Amino acid sequence: MSGNVELTKQFIDIFHLAKRIPGMMPDLPAPLTPRHIHILECICLAPAGGIRVSEIAKEMHSTTPSITRLVNELTAEKLVQKSKDQQDRRVCSVYATPAGRNLYRIYGEEYLQRLAVLLAGIPEEDMRTTIRVIQQTYDRMSQHPIHLSDLSRPGSHQ
Repeated sequence: MSGNVELTKQFIDIFHLAKRIPGMMPDLPAPLTPRHIHILECICLAPAGGIRVSEIAKEMHSTTPSITRLVNELTAEKLVQKSKDQQDRRVCSVYATPAGRNLYRIYGEEYLQRLAVLLAGIPEEDMRTTIRVIQQTYDRMSQHPIHLSDLSRPGSHQ
């Protein structure tokens, strides 16, 4: 089975364009990034008992050390706080402070509501197809990575 190389190139190129979309969010207070807002969303939507960093990492398809660093940055900005579990001191839950909840309300909820209005002209089925196709692409590429060592070397013919 062979694929369409030109269509595949266009398909991958559009991901580069899509990667720029989160950067179109309104300016955040320094030093915050859209990724911080996504973490705040995970925290604000978690049950009242807080959420563990490992759970945030899983939800965001990221690593625990990466999310730990970002949570620490949010803690330094007094947008989240950490609380040790009374039974197991190794376990730490993260909660949003009132300032963190307010920031999420503005940049998460209100911004997304306005964005939903802006994107309302795109048919819902197209949006669902885009979500499904990006997820399938991610799954296939993460389950079957193609390494440079798997490819023929310049000048060799296979």
